[in-house]
Amino acid sequence: MGYREEGMRFIDELNSEGIYNCACGARFTEIHHAWERSKSKKHATDPRNFVEICRECHSMIHDQPKEKWTKAVWKIDERCKRIREYLENEQSR
Repeated sequence: MGYREEGMRFIDELNSEGIYNCACGARFTEIHHAWERSKSKKHATDPRNFVEICRECHSMIHDQPKEKWTKAVWKIDERCKRIREYLENEQSR
């Protein structure tokens, strides 16, 4: 299963559990990878590397300089850092 299919399965699973919101409060529709796929193919389909996100915040992360980020996007970025640290620590065990 590719990363897109795995990501959509993850979104469907969270939605079925009543988890719907991006950090900004909007319904999430996409998955952002805490570890970018180009930097860690190992984690590309690992659900622990997925961050639920709406289209607007996802676009902002990838297309806008950090000076233009909203509070919600900074929260998402902080969550990504924690995920990366967790996965790095797990890898070194």
